[in-house]
Amino acid sequence: MNDPLSPNDRQEPGWMPTPVAPLAPAAPAAPAAPREPANPNMVFCRHCGHTLHVTAPACPKCGAPQALPQAAPVGGKSKVVAGLLALLLGGLGVHRFYLGQWWGVVYLLLCWTGLPALVAIVEGIVFLCSDQKNWDARHNGGRPSSNSAAGVVAAAVIAAFVGIAVVGILAAIAIPAYQDYVTRAKAQSAHSQLLLAAPKVAEFVQSEQRIPSSLAEAGFRDAPSQGLNALSLDPNTAVLTATLLAPVGGHDESGLRLIPSRSVDGDIEWQCEAFGLREQQVPKACR
Repeated sequence: MNDPLSPNDRQEPGWMPTPVAPLAPAAPAAPAAPREPANPNMVFCRHCGHTLHVTAPACPKCGAPQALPQAAPVGGKSKVVAGLLALLLGGLGVHRFYLGQWWGVVYLLLCWTGLPALVAIVEGIVFLCSDQKNWDARHNGGRPSSNSAAGVVAAAVIAAFVGIAVVGILAAIAIPAYQDYVTRAKAQSAHSQLLLAAPKVAEFVQSEQRIPSSLAEAGFRDAPSQGLNALSLDPNTAVLTATLLAPVGGHDESGLRLIPSRSVDGDIEWQCEAFGLREQQVPKACR
């Protein structure tokens, strides 16, 4: 026997069922994020997710172009090169010119004092010990620099050539100056011997009214003198000659002469004359 309808189940005349809105289709689930490839040289395509090599310009499946990773730009001023230049050629301000700093001219102008070289040694040590990031931030605008062996070798070669040039220039100036100094010292010693012999000869001439045949006859005994080769007297003219040990400037002989002459009062006066010597090598009394 069928159960009677409940009052709510009874349908009144003209009753219509309430329309029900259809359910919206469910949104497709988001695809799971792809895992990283096991091979570090493989990556996923940015469009279809297909696995491809990191250097592939395009996806072999969908043909989408791939943006290849680019290395960070490398260059700028190397702290190793700057440090080597400061240690080797800092006295000339080369490290400052390398860094693009105009005040390297100050080092160049004061290089003869030696102070820039001492300052540059300290700066070179500071450069080599500085932090790489701080160096790049200060001298390269934050761009990473390269401290490659090629840059170090280039700096060493430049330093060697410049150093050789500087040594050559200094040698070209210093060696002739030193030779002039040594020769002038020899000439000064010879001049002193001539001044000792001249009064003896003058006294002999005044007393004997003739020129002595030798310095020994005039009573002069020459003492050994550094750089003096010979001290002689011309028996005909009474000219005293002091010859230096080594020829200078391509001449066969070099030295000094004392040439006698009588004054108005009848006294003997002596005039010094140099031969075979440059002006810088002649004592002041004989110029």
